[in-house]
Amino acid sequence: MNKQMSYKYSETLTKIITARRSVRSFSDKPISIQDIEDLVSAGIYAPSGSNAQNQRFLIITEKSDLNALGSIRWVWPYTTRRSNDQLRLSKPAGIIGSAAATIVVFSDSSLTDRRCNGEYPIWESLEVSNASASIQNILLLATAKGIASCWLSFNHKMSNTRLMSNKSVSNAFPSYRIPPYLKPQGIVILGYPNRTDDEGFPYGEEYHGTTHQPVRRKSIDHYLVKASSSSDKIAKQYSLIQRGKRKILAFVVKATSKATIYFSSKLEHLELNMIDTYKSKAKE
Repeated sequence: MNKQMSYKYSETLTKIITARRSVRSFSDKPISIQDIEDLVSAGIYAPSGSNAQNQRFLIITEKSDLNALGSIRWVWPYTTRRSNDQLRLSKPAGIIGSAAATIVVFSDSSLTDRRCNGEYPIWESLEVSNASASIQNILLLATAKGIASCWLSFNHKMSNTRLMSNKSVSNAFPSYRIPPYLKPQGIVILGYPNRTDDEGFPYGEEYHGTTHQPVRRKSIDHYLVKASSSSDKIAKQYSLIQRGKRKILAFVVKATSKATIYFSSKLEHLELNMIDTYKSKAKE
């Protein structure tokens, strides 16, 4: 690849990265299945720890299924005078119900640690990292295609909490048979935007978040981790009591960690046997 071509590609990619915005309202225009499959392909080509390739994808385009998901993983991230109950009456499926399609990203937890050596708690975070890499690829390609998108949090730990309307994750997919070893890691809602910027990219909000801060990024200096200074070193000088507390807590954490790894290895043996049984029965 010559330098001119390399510069062209890097310039285009940089533009797409900086133009990406989270969009939470959409037009009624449908998205073609080819475009959706292109987005999934982008997710498939994301990196994964130890080349696990354990990212899995569920495409939802049926309105009834979108409403089912949105009614349980109900999201309405805007401040309003109305109560949640009033909002849910007027927007029973939240922002998910307004999307043209969603891609739910799962991780195949059965592939994380097949060795049963008790290290699943250590490597479990790779499932999140791998799925996140896929989601970012999906968001960037959607931006390049002029498709609006938004990444919504979604994971198995939300089950039976207010974030899942006090229901299990499995209740969000009444039309699908989700194997127990597939753990949800995120939802990407998709649709064509109601508004675009001057270059045709989906236009997002100027402010968002629990602190309602600007979505525009600050200067690069704000995000760089700085080298330690002399004042930092002085601040790290702990008293004798503080050092003693630290040693005690470190011992407790280490002992707890060892116990967790031991019992986790026993649990993994049981879970993997259950998974293998599930897969063998599913083939029958």
